[in-house]
Amino acid sequence: MRRLHSMLGLFCGVLAILLGLTGALLSLYPALDRLGTTVPSGVSVAEMASRVVRQYPGVEQIQRTPSGTLIVYYSTVAGASVVRVDPASGAATAYAPSALFRWIKQLHRSMLLGANRENGKNRALSPVTDS
Repeated sequence: MRRLHSMLGLFCGVLAILLGLTGALLSLYPALDRLGTTVPSGVSVAEMASRVVRQYPGVEQIQRTPSGTLIVYYSTVAGASVVRVDPASGAATAYAPSALFRWIKQLHRSMLLGANRENGKNRALSPVTDS
């Protein structure tokens, strides 16, 4: 019984350490993202939005991340696209979220078990149904 208790305690301790480390890494992401972002002073949000809309007429969504980066989702004849826009200059660069941080977030939130959620249910842990 004592051995079982020790093993369960060890497992829970490792799980708590893993959650703490991944949470700490995730908290650093906005700060690291902020290093490459310049936020202009004296420019209103409306002015930045109008600049973006002039440059990308098919804008569907403009998202400002906590670090100040602008992510612009827009559509063209070729299809939907997404770019990262520098708020100071208006220059656009390709946007692709970090695969490493995406993996760390998935590890932290669901321990890589059933990250596919549908209708609020964890599909990996739900019984298989024919639908």
